Amino acid sequence: MDISFVVRTKNEEQWIGHCLQSIVDNFKNPQIIIVDNESEDDSVKIAKMFTDQVCYIKKNEYSPGKALNLGFNLATTSVVGVISAHCEVDKIDKVAFDLFTQDKKLAGVFGHQVPLYKGVKVTPKGKWELFNEDKSGEFFHNGFSFIKRPQWKKNPFNETVTGTEDAVWSQEITARGYRTAYMPELTCKHHWTEGCATWKGLA
Repeated sequence: MDISFVVRTKNEEQWIGHCLQSIVDNFKNPQIIIVDNESEDDSVKIAKMFTDQVCYIKKNEYSPGKALNLGFNLATTSVVGVISAHCEVDKIDKVAFDLFTQDKKLAGVFGHQVPLYKGVKVTPKGKWELFNEDKSGEFFHNGFSFIKRPQWKKNPFNETVTGTEDAVWSQEITARGYRTAYMPELTCKHHWTEGCATWKGLA
């Protein structure tokens, strides 16, 4: 099926190429949209090797939800993937993915994330333990997620929160009568980087 991906970047030159290559390797002719927050390294230069759809958001205007809404507005497909620039798509189970697209009440799913510290898999602790069970309407994570654009149009991401825009969106869309779900059949590798919101030390 046709799919778009929104990838937010800020000084992600170490992993952005790996991230985008993994999208190309797992999906046929994906639309890739980069939303860059004033990167000072080669993030954009590398991203342009994969896509010409690069848009920009200024530091003083940035919020996670605003950056995502900017990207979603440019998407041309009914399903939009969101992945952190330091993550790599690992496994996509087509049967599970098709079940998601066919379920009219399922507005979004987030996949399983495998944490790696400098290439070494670490034991999931803290927030990572939440990637092992379905907490529909309570927990949702845009490190690796898939969202139906028609449902997003009814309920865009909150642009005022400085974090957890994904969980807030899940709660809001659930209140509208839809569902979100954890789908472990969709997996990504999540590489550690300095300042990563999901990583708190190695916990």
